[in-house]
Formats: sequence, structure tokens, C-alpha cells
Amino acid sequence: MATIDEVARLAGVSIATVSRVLNRNYPVSEKSRARVMAAVEALGYQTNLAGRMLRTNTSRTLLVAFSVLIPAFMDAVIETANVYDHTILFSYCLPHLTHTEPLKPLYTGMADGVIYLNVMLEPAVFADVCSRYPAVLCGDMRDYAAPDVHRIVVDNETMARRMTEHLLDKGCRRIGCVGVRDAQGQITQFSREREQGVRKALAARGLAPEPAWVFHGDGSFEGGRAAADALAVQTGKAMVDGLFCFTDTIAIGCIRRLSERGIRVPDDLRVAGFDDIDPARHLIPSLSTVAQPFDAMGRECVLRLVRPERYPEAGQHRIAGQLVIRESTGGGGTPDTPSN
Repeated sequence: MATIDEVARLAGVSIATVSRVLNRNYPVSEKSRARVMAAVEALGYQTNLAGRMLRTNTSRTLLVAFSVLIPAFMDAVIETANVYDHTILFSYCLPHLTHTEPLKPLYTGMADGVIYLNVMLEPAVFADVCSRYPAVLCGDMRDYAAPDVHRIVVDNETMARRMTEHLLDKGCRRIGCVGVRDAQGQITQFSREREQGVRKALAARGLAPEPAWVFHGDGSFEGGRAAADALAVQTGKAMVDGLFCFTDTIAIGCIRRLSERGIRVPDDLRVAGFDDIDPARHLIPSLSTVAQPFDAMGRECVLRLVRPERYPEAGQHRIAGQLVIRESTGGGGTPDTPSN
């Protein structure tokens, strides 16, 4: 394993300069920094985490607690952390976190801050962690009364409004929507915001959804199948002509069940989703959806922990998504993305 002395010799600088570059605790010229980092990469040098923790009382490690594996988000988190000489620890947990076990690296000093990805914490757990450690929430699972916490989310309402406008432009007038309830039966925050976007788009055209056209399930494929059953009648005809599912998982389950009931998508009923997970493009018919900018969201989460001086004001930061129009709503493309 390479040593810091070898890095210094290869870069042609002092050991102190190498230390300053790696620890970012003193100004160093860009020329010297580039030479040090080139030597680090060439030698495969790795810093001694334990020693650094003893010297600085920090680990330069961030914890990501997640309930859903999103490769684009994970890749962006790792890449951004590397730029700022931080390490990432991943901890899988259930969507509804009622205890602190997955957060042990925080409490034991192995991590300096935490990013929650699609995790809904019990208020007591949330309050305890956020009172002790820097935290960033990604994904609107619950509306926490905590203005001093950073939140990175897609602009749910705007993107739902735009997708609903697309359905309207395709001729849909009886538009239903399918949201998500959490483990306690409560409607998730992102579902509330997306439903608000649907209602605003309809209101602008003098329309409104009937109560029977709004369904909230458990967010699974089976939840999508249940939604299809709730929004279709026994004759095989749908009571809605457009259906906006607030996750792709729901939309995929819904389309499968509609097909089983003899309802053709998009001929009889146009269906859209939200997230743009990988199966969406491979589904038959391929799924129109809202692509979440998971790479940008991952970068923003890390930056708020490693460069807090740039973001002195906490609160919610919304990032625009992208419409991806495919076969399930009739194709045709949008200014965002052509049909594929």
C-alpha cells in the first residue's frame, strides 16, 4: 500500500502539502493540488480513516439510509463525495423507520452526517437525529415540521400538472389518479403534492376529478392492480379515460391488470407513471412517466453536508423533473423528451 511519503515524492511536494490537499484544512495552489491528486490516483493511495478521525475528530464519512435502491442517485452521491474527499456508507432500512439501528454509524462516530432517501422516520427518531447530526431528506414521504433541515425533492406539483396537461392534450377528460398510503394508512406527502398538480391542471380546463376517480394504495404492483379494479367496471369498460399513477410501480401493476380485464392501453385508457424506473421503457406498452433527476438530487444532498457554508439557509429545494412520453399515453413526444 502506498504511503504519504511516496505521494509527496511523486508529486514533488512536501508531506505537509499532501496532507493539506487531502484534509482540505489549509489553502493550496491549484497546481500543487492537481499534482498531489494525480500522484494519489497513480499510486492508489488511501487515507487512514482511523488516524484521521483521531486527528480531526471527524470521519469525513456520510451515511445514506435508503429504502429503495436507485443506482443513479447512489452513483452521484459517491462521485460527489469523492470530489470532496468523503466516504459513503450505505444502510438499507424499511421505508418506515421506527428505531435507530440503521443509523448506528452516526451514533458511534463513524459518520458525520446522514442522507435519508425515501425513508419516513418516526417523529421521535427524526427529532433525536436532527438535533445531533447534520441531515438531508430526499423524497417527500412525510411533511416534518423542521424548517432547519435540508430537503431535496423533485417539483412534484409542477411535474404532475404538466403530465396531466399532456393527458388532456391527448383528449382525456375523465382523468383519475392513484396515490400512495404509508404503513400507517396516511397519504404520503408526495402523493398530496402530485394530486394538487392534477387538480390544478384540470381546474384550468374547467374540469375536476370525481371522488371515485381518486384511489390511494400501498405503492406496490399489487396496489396498482387494486387501483385498476377500483377504477374499472365489470363490463370491461373503464370509468376513466386517463389515469395518472404517482409511481411507476403502481402504473405497471395497473396496466397488467387492465390488460387482464380486456382494457387496452392506450386505446381504451391512457396511463402515465412517475419516476422513470428502468422497467418503464421495456413495458408493453412502454410507460409515459416523469423522470426524477436522481443524479442531480444525489449531488445536492452531498453538497449540503460537505459544503454547509454554501447553503446557510435550510429548507426545501425543488428540482425540476422531465416528462418522458411513450406508448402508454399515445406517444407523440414532448418538448422534454421524444417518444421512445
